[in-house]
Amino acid sequence: MGPEADYWRAALGKRRSRRQVLGMAAKLGLGLAGASLLACAPAAGKAPEKLTYGYIKEGVTLDGHIDFQIGSMSMGDALYDALTYQSSKRELEPGLAESWRSINDKTWEFKLRRGIKFHNGEPFNAEVVKWNVTRIQNPKHTGRLRAILSTIQGVEVVDDATVRIATTQPDPLIPVKFFQTKMVPPKYLEEKGDDILASKPVGTGPYRFVEWQKDVHVLAERNEDYWGPKPGVEKIYLKAFPTQATRVAALKTGDIDIAYSLTKEDIDEITRDKNLDAYKGAVRTSTTMRTSFGSAAAKPLLDKRVRQAMLHAIDWDSIAKNIYGGLAVRNPSLPPLSYFGHDPSLKPYPYDPKKAKDLLSAAGFPNGFEVAVYDYTPGTFAKQAEMVQAFSGFLAEVGIKPKLKVWEFSAWVDHRSKVLKEKTGMEGLYYTTWADESFDADGYCYNLFHSKGTFNFAIYSNPKVDELLDKARATLDVETRKKTYAELSKVFNDDAPDFMGLMLGDVFGYNKTKVRKMAATGHMTKIREMAFA
Repeated sequence: MGPEADYWRAALGKRRSRRQVLGMAAKLGLGLAGASLLACAPAAGKAPEKLTYGYIKEGVTLDGHIDFQIGSMSMGDALYDALTYQSSKRELEPGLAESWRSINDKTWEFKLRRGIKFHNGEPFNAEVVKWNVTRIQNPKHTGRLRAILSTIQGVEVVDDATVRIATTQPDPLIPVKFFQTKMVPPKYLEEKGDDILASKPVGTGPYRFVEWQKDVHVLAERNEDYWGPKPGVEKIYLKAFPTQATRVAALKTGDIDIAYSLTKEDIDEITRDKNLDAYKGAVRTSTTMRTSFGSAAAKPLLDKRVRQAMLHAIDWDSIAKNIYGGLAVRNPSLPPLSYFGHDPSLKPYPYDPKKAKDLLSAAGFPNGFEVAVYDYTPGTFAKQAEMVQAFSGFLAEVGIKPKLKVWEFSAWVDHRSKVLKEKTGMEGLYYTTWADESFDADGYCYNLFHSKGTFNFAIYSNPKVDELLDKARATLDVETRKKTYAELSKVFNDDAPDFMGLMLGDVFGYNKTKVRKMAATGHMTKIREMAFA
């Protein structure tokens, strides 16, 4: 077996027999052609004609290269394909690429499927892969993909079905990064422009875009010319229900078939209905508060002792129990729980209000100080507002006086972009959530905490953090990466740039009379893996 198989076996946390590893190697395409997960989807019964997702809010774009918001992620996964596919079981499978392998430490080769076409008839080939990477790497491109693909030095088109990716340094995550990188059609975008792609997307996926009626629904229909097995459902709808009660009510009345982000109370309620059930995805999404470093108004927060004091002030275990009803678990450190690179030996800050007050006094704030606390609505998750309020209450108990400001979501997105562009940072503390499809510390931490991170809204800068993040992403050796991230965890623990917060397993309610087997990862349903009643 080659080093790539060893890497993925360790990185995915699986211990396998030689036979299992050989099978996994085939799936990963390590010099072999792997069978697509799509062909392994469970046999479906008589499928419903349509399936309707209910989310908290619509996304702001359906451009396959721009970050999908919660709500549009599931639709994006249905409309677009990538070179690789990551299943709900965190296994990497062939997608538009039949196989892949590392030629050397800095070169990956992908063998592409032949005869694939976009929904508008454009051919998919190696030139398209090169064009997609070039678009993403344009300095004007917005979104985290530019940072994700920052190690790519060049793309060589060997022939129509072979592409080689050259990197500036060893990058073990290239196969996963090309799951995150959806393929869009060059001619369509060049003729129509970015705005049209964002509102009328074209991909190669199992569903074709039909329409987007703002604040009503997004509709897609089955792609009858799809290169892989076709999903049983003919049409899929996505609807937004900003109010938790209306979303759950819509599931109970049959207006929607899948409801995102349920509470413990919701689960107790819907499971009393014999036709409904709940599905809990892997714990991989953070719900937390973060500290700003760029704003003059946040000056007290620049003292490490103040940040450490606030970490002692928050009783996250109480929030997890009393607000989330056990659906959330405390995240003890960074990199977070469930991600490769997490150090389980590092203990969380204990809830200790006296220690918090002592640290504030030592920092020159014996009477506390006033600080802005930002939230937005509609929230990303159920119970978000309650969490932020409880967080503010714990700060108040040690003398820190929160000034809560709640933004309308679109205004919040604009504000985040503005402070990032101008390097001013937020005015104090702000709610945030994060998940990354790589399940790797690089995907979670680099964008948020590296000084060049695409989503470093806090304007956090720590040379040691930059050094360790750069080091970990520049080696294929699993043990070196683990040791580097363990060192990074200690730096984060001491510097306290983040409140760590809670990790959630995204919970979906679904109608069993339509969905026989539910599948999802994070915010995203996996219709390719679902079976229907």
